[in-house]
Amino acid sequence: MKKLHRKTIEKIAEAVCGAGDLVDTKTFDPENFNAYDSDTTRPFTTPFPLREQPDLEAFLRDSGVEFDAPKEEIHDRKEFVLGLLTPINGTSELERVITGLADPRENDDDQEVFQECLTRLNDILRLEGLQVEMRGVDPRLVECEATMNRPAKEAIIDATPDFGRLVQNDEMASVLKFRWEEAQRCVQAKAYLAAIVIMGSLLEGVLLAKIQAHPGDANTAKSAPRDHQKNRARRFRDWGLSAMIDVAHEKGWIRGDVKEFSHAIRNYRNLVHPAESAKLEKPDRGTCEMSRTAVKLAIRNLSDDT
Repeated sequence: MKKLHRKTIEKIAEAVCGAGDLVDTKTFDPENFNAYDSDTTRPFTTPFPLREQPDLEAFLRDSGVEFDAPKEEIHDRKEFVLGLLTPINGTSELERVITGLADPRENDDDQEVFQECLTRLNDILRLEGLQVEMRGVDPRLVECEATMNRPAKEAIIDATPDFGRLVQNDEMASVLKFRWEEAQRCVQAKAYLAAIVIMGSLLEGVLLAKIQAHPGDANTAKSAPRDHQKNRARRFRDWGLSAMIDVAHEKGWIRGDVKEFSHAIRNYRNLVHPAESAKLEKPDRGTCEMSRTAVKLAIRNLSDDT
């Protein structure tokens, strides 16, 4: 990774320390000692969990930072961490420190605290043209456009499903993988309509793959669209998403609730046509989360019996 500005390194050091720095109570007049305790903090704030010396050393070592164990108690943790981070600026060790700060396990699996930490971390990194994205529970440092504006509050990307289990064509599996990740980038950018359209196309892609893998079952389904002149099912490329959903449910490939959710996605996907926009409310983040969950469930159902 590239070298970061010294002020950025200082803010990362504060995040590593977490919850402000401990004040050495020996510096206070004994008469006023009771006014202070070990939780007294220096004037910097951070949502990251407090790391006292044992946890601090363990976190740094887990991130690959090498140092000799201090012989005495650390009274200024920020200066201690800053002294270790500055020499590794621009290295993979610093990258592991940054992604370690976004590890959900470092935040006691508290979703609210985790989200606050992730937002703060990306606030620190945005001027450097960097951002931490979550792939499932794995944080990754990625490049982005350097900006003064706060990045999307949630830079969380679900782990990509194994489309290879569903799609035999590697090229098509790659297309579906790209669309999965692109839809989530749209959600982060608050481009909710675009996200819904992409998720609808992704749903259509996985359903078509299932139908093509079981042509006999699909063509004999009562829900299959028919060419009445030729008295047979239409070619798969002529099927609409609605028919694909109904056939998949009829054949037991998706559950009833997944069928209903899938039809909801289809309805919202039709907003790509301007004339349809007046029929449905504009999609928001909640709509996108529902759609993402529905697509994940559909993929899971379809993969159970490939």
